[in-house]
Amino acid sequence: MNKKHQSYEKLEKLYNSCPSLTIDKSDKIVIFSDFHLGGRKKRDDFLHNSPMFSHILDHYYYKNNFKLILNGDIEELQRISLSTIYKKWSDLYEQFHQFRDRGDLYKIVGNHDWELMLLKNTINFKKEDINYDILPGLKLKYKEDSLFVLHGHQASSYQGFINSLVGFSLRYIAHPLMIKNIKRPYTNVKKLKAEQKIYDFSKDKKIISLVGHTHRALFEGLSEADYLKYNIEQRIRRYLESDEKERQKLESSIRVLADALNVLLRTGDHYDSFSSIYDQMIIPCLFNSGCVIDKKGINCLEIEDGNIALITWYNEENKNSNITFNPVTHKRLGKSQYSRVKLKKDSLDYIFTRISLLS
Repeated sequence: MNKKHQSYEKLEKLYNSCPSLTIDKSDKIVIFSDFHLGGRKKRDDFLHNSPMFSHILDHYYYKNNFKLILNGDIEELQRISLSTIYKKWSDLYEQFHQFRDRGDLYKIVGNHDWELMLLKNTINFKKEDINYDILPGLKLKYKEDSLFVLHGHQASSYQGFINSLVGFSLRYIAHPLMIKNIKRPYTNVKKLKAEQKIYDFSKDKKIISLVGHTHRALFEGLSEADYLKYNIEQRIRRYLESDEKERQKLESSIRVLADALNVLLRTGDHYDSFSSIYDQMIIPCLFNSGCVIDKKGINCLEIEDGNIALITWYNEENKNSNITFNPVTHKRLGKSQYSRVKLKKDSLDYIFTRISLLS
């Protein structure tokens, strides 16, 4: 059995076995991933963004009745013990408890905190802890379609052995030397291959997958668009508002344009205008919430009013953010120095229509 098939089988098994949550346009959901909570000292990756995260969690997401999905690598258990993390970040866990107590918390395991799946079955595990209900993944059922929330490490080859080896290296080599986690591992080939496998799986299943793991924020898996792509998008938008006769004509033209774009990419012409690793980049199957530990700010995915959006929060006083406040497109949270930028938004109906017609 080749590696690609093994990964597909793992994803298929996870997709079929994970719990489901039915959502509609009234639901508001935020997805964060990759906190890597440590000992709350200098080497703790989460430390520098912790004041901003705590503030936006209380004053925006909890206040506005969002459901909170923590999508893996919340605790850095490859470096620090769970009891130490709980003790040092007790105030943050109290915030998580608020969401849990009203039934709005969903916690998914990642590769850096996978031990939680074992710990929850031990005699010392307390049911009142936030981790009493750890999920391997979560399906969001929207109308007749599905959004598959998973951390993303499940698509990596030999994940178990490699994860153990990495854990040993982090705890006994990197942590004592105060080496932190990588914030934007764009060049990590193994992680990008895992992303590719999830994209292929999602395209085959005609679903949307929402991941973390690679730390790179991604909306629809789409890169810079050219003439063909714009024409395809315009026709699909018209398709949603057309009658059956017009839809048949549009469907035919969409497929012709999609085939032309595939030929363009296969020949290599204008390939530099596409920055992603995926194929024709017109099937919006994959979204990535980025991470909470980037020096420039905090990335997340929001679902609200039947739309999905990629969001960046930044501290206006942080010189590393390189973002200048724009009163038109940026929304400052109250009287704080924290601002919210909606990088891109689109309707789930439109995205699933694209997937249905183009995959």
